[in-house]
Amino acid sequence: YSGVEKYYSEGKSDNKGKILKILVIALSAFLVIEAIIYSVVMPCLATPKITFVGLSSVSPETILEECGISETTSWMSFDSRSFASLVSTYPLIAEVSVEKKFPDQIVVNVVERKPICFTLANIDGKTVPIQIDKNGVIFSVGETMVPNSMPLITGIELSTVSEGMRVSTFYRTLLEQINDIWEINPAYFNALSEIRIIPTDFGSYELMLYPMQSQVRFLVDRTFDEKTLQYMMVILDVIDSVEPDVVEVDMRYGTVSYKKA
Repeated sequence: YSGVEKYYSEGKSDNKGKILKILVIALSAFLVIEAIIYSVVMPCLATPKITFVGLSSVSPETILEECGISETTSWMSFDSRSFASLVSTYPLIAEVSVEKKFPDQIVVNVVERKPICFTLANIDGKTVPIQIDKNGVIFSVGETMVPNSMPLITGIELSTVSEGMRVSTFYRTLLEQINDIWEINPAYFNALSEIRIIPTDFGSYELMLYPMQSQVRFLVDRTFDEKTLQYMMVILDVIDSVEPDVVEVDMRYGTVSYKKA
């Protein structure tokens, strides 16, 4: 019987080994599933971690609240395209892109609008500054903090004023010219206190430039660029030393004439 007992003992030992292997595999599988649940599934179902890049003029909380993002919103249910569309309607935002990063990260890249000029409007009996970007979008109404170097544009006709609206395409060329000067040398605008738009009888406009700390004004045509400002400063230096009583200089059509007080 010793042979039978030995066989039985070895068989019993093999069964224990198989059971142990099954338990180890089952436990390992359970741990893997648990790890997947905690590291992948649960983050996907939890509120996503939203990071804004390039946002400075408004708080992320304000945008999330206005876009309807709450604690019940999960990473899985987060609609990137819809969210980007909502953020892009915010007046301060020029461009936006949204990237979902597995399992719970959302990165919102934002390009804010930058003012290139401002104008003034009467709202509720008060004169307030209105900031305009290079595309003619009004995105800030009533903000009192306006950079000193930002040019004041007067003569813009506005039927209504609201953030997000665009000024007439009639002024688009001028805005493009102002933006070009910003890119070349913003310091040019430190020499100007006002740029006035003067409509003509032919459906166009001319410009009246008012240098800073000077009584002389300069009438120019629609060609408003770096050379125009350089020429203006040269003429102003000559006038201050030779003809101090000049009040207006006409620089239109490539000629120069002036009026005295």
